[in-house]
Amino acid sequence: MIRKYIWPYIAPIFQSKSAEPVLRVLGMFLVVFGLVYTLAGLFL
Repeated sequence: MIRKYIWPYIAPIFQSKSAEPVLRVLGMFLVVFGLVYTLAGLFL
């Protein structure tokens, strides 16, 4: 579902090299957010 609706918009961003540092920062942020969210879900 995500692939069908969002992927056409995301794909060109992934393919452009200028967006790579931004994607790396976003990726790190998402990983950290995911970990915090998971830990919060476990403890709360």
